[in-house]
Amino acid sequence: MKWAINRIKYLSGATNTGAALKFVLERGFQDARGGEIPKVAVVVTDGQSQDSVAEEAQRLRDAHVMLYAIGVTNLVNVHQLHQIAGNPSRVLTVESFDELSRNLADSLTWDMCKTEFSTFVVCF
Repeated sequence: MKWAINRIKYLSGATNTGAALKFVLERGFQDARGGEIPKVAVVVTDGQSQDSVAEEAQRLRDAHVMLYAIGVTNLVNVHQLHQIAGNPSRVLTVESFDELSRNLADSLTWDMCKTEFSTFVVCF
Protein backbone atom coordinates (compact mmCIF):
# COMPACT_ATOMS: atom_id res chain seq x y z
CA MET A 1 0.00 0.00 0.00
CA LYS A 2 2.78 2.46 0.85
CA TRP A 3 4.38 1.64 -2.48
CA ALA A 4 1.16 2.52 -4.33
CA ILE A 5 0.66 5.75 -2.38
CA ASN A 6 4.24 6.86 -2.98
CA ARG A 7 3.84 6.26 -6.73
CA ILE A 8 0.82 8.56 -7.08
CA LYS A 9 1.60 11.28 -9.59
CA TYR A 10 -0.06 14.65 -9.15
CA LEU A 11 -1.97 15.69 -12.26
CA SER A 12 -2.96 19.33 -12.51
CA GLY A 13 -6.14 20.43 -14.21
CA ALA A 14 -9.81 19.70 -13.71
CA THR A 15 -10.98 17.23 -11.09
CA ASN A 16 -13.27 14.64 -12.68
CA THR A 17 -13.67 12.09 -9.93
CA GLY A 18 -16.91 10.72 -11.39
CA ALA A 19 -15.08 9.85 -14.61
CA ALA A 20 -12.30 8.21 -12.57
CA LEU A 21 -14.86 6.10 -10.70
CA LYS A 22 -16.42 5.04 -13.99
CA PHE A 23 -12.97 4.07 -15.29
CA VAL A 24 -12.35 1.96 -12.18
CA LEU A 25 -15.69 0.21 -12.62
CA GLU A 26 -15.07 -0.55 -16.28
CA ARG A 27 -11.37 -1.44 -16.16
CA GLY A 28 -10.04 -1.53 -12.63
CA PHE A 29 -10.97 -5.04 -11.59
CA GLN A 30 -10.80 -7.00 -14.82
CA ASP A 31 -8.28 -9.45 -13.39
CA ALA A 32 -10.05 -9.94 -10.05
CA ARG A 33 -11.12 -13.52 -9.41
CA GLY A 34 -14.89 -13.12 -9.25
CA GLY A 35 -16.25 -12.93 -5.73
CA GLU A 36 -13.32 -14.73 -4.12
CA ILE A 37 -11.28 -11.65 -3.29
CA PRO A 38 -12.76 -8.46 -1.84
CA LYS A 39 -12.41 -5.51 -4.21
CA VAL A 40 -11.23 -2.22 -2.73
CA ALA A 41 -10.75 1.14 -4.44
CA VAL A 42 -9.04 4.11 -2.83
CA VAL A 43 -9.94 7.53 -4.23
CA VAL A 44 -7.49 10.31 -3.40
CA THR A 45 -8.47 13.89 -4.21
CA ASP A 46 -7.27 17.35 -3.34
CA GLY A 47 -10.27 19.31 -4.55
CA GLN A 48 -13.89 19.27 -5.60
CA SER A 49 -15.03 17.18 -8.54
CA GLN A 50 -16.43 19.04 -11.51
CA ASP A 51 -18.58 16.03 -12.38
CA SER A 52 -21.04 13.96 -10.38
CA VAL A 53 -19.60 11.30 -8.09
CA ALA A 54 -22.70 9.85 -6.40
CA GLU A 55 -24.02 7.72 -9.26
CA GLU A 56 -20.67 6.21 -10.25
CA ALA A 57 -19.76 5.53 -6.62
CA GLN A 58 -23.08 3.75 -6.11
CA ARG A 59 -22.46 1.65 -9.23
CA LEU A 60 -19.12 0.55 -7.76
CA ARG A 61 -20.71 -0.31 -4.42
CA ASP A 62 -23.41 -2.25 -6.30
CA ALA A 63 -20.55 -4.21 -7.92
CA HIS A 64 -19.32 -5.05 -4.39
CA VAL A 65 -16.35 -2.68 -4.45
CA MET A 66 -15.44 -1.21 -1.07
CA LEU A 67 -14.60 2.46 -1.55
CA TYR A 68 -12.31 4.62 0.54
CA ALA A 69 -12.29 8.37 -0.05
CA ILE A 70 -9.26 10.37 1.01
CA GLY A 71 -9.18 14.14 0.91
CA VAL A 72 -5.81 15.86 0.85
CA THR A 73 -5.64 19.54 1.93
CA ASN A 74 -8.46 21.69 3.27
CA LEU A 75 -9.80 22.34 -0.25
CA VAL A 76 -11.66 19.03 -0.54
CA ASN A 77 -15.42 18.74 -0.66
CA VAL A 78 -16.15 16.55 2.36
CA HIS A 79 -19.72 15.92 1.19
CA GLN A 80 -18.34 14.40 -2.02
CA LEU A 81 -15.96 12.23 0.01
CA HIS A 82 -18.96 10.82 1.87
CA GLN A 83 -20.84 10.28 -1.40
CA ILE A 84 -17.87 8.32 -2.73
CA ALA A 85 -17.21 6.15 0.32
CA GLY A 86 -20.82 5.53 1.27
CA ASN A 87 -19.65 4.90 4.83
CA PRO A 88 -18.23 7.60 7.15
CA SER A 89 -15.66 5.17 8.56
CA ARG A 90 -14.03 5.01 5.11
CA VAL A 91 -13.66 8.79 4.71
CA LEU A 92 -10.28 10.17 5.70
CA THR A 93 -8.65 13.58 5.43
CA VAL A 94 -5.04 14.67 5.69
CA GLU A 95 -3.37 18.05 5.40
CA SER A 96 -0.71 17.12 2.84
CA PHE A 97 0.56 14.42 0.52
CA ASP A 98 3.51 13.91 2.89
CA GLU A 99 1.07 13.10 5.67
CA LEU A 100 -0.79 10.74 3.35
CA SER A 101 2.38 8.79 2.67
CA ARG A 102 3.64 8.91 6.24
CA ASN A 103 0.60 8.12 8.36
CA LEU A 104 -2.33 6.99 6.33
CA ALA A 105 -0.89 3.97 4.57
CA ASP A 106 -0.58 1.99 7.79
CA SER A 107 -4.11 2.69 8.99
CA LEU A 108 -5.63 2.00 5.56
CA THR A 109 -3.66 -1.20 5.16
CA TRP A 110 -4.79 -2.38 8.58
CA ASP A 111 -8.45 -1.64 7.82
CA MET A 112 -8.33 -3.26 4.37
CA CYS A 113 -6.54 -6.36 5.58
CA LYS A 114 -9.39 -7.04 7.98
CA THR A 115 -11.38 -7.93 4.83
CA GLU A 116 -8.85 -10.71 4.13
CA PHE A 117 -6.80 -10.52 0.96
CA SER A 118 -7.99 -7.69 -1.24
CA THR A 119 -7.63 -6.58 -4.82
CA PHE A 120 -7.36 -2.82 -4.75
CA VAL A 121 -7.05 0.09 -7.10
CA VAL A 122 -5.65 3.47 -6.11
CA CYS A 123 -7.18 6.24 -8.16
CA PHE A 124 -6.18 9.92 -8.14
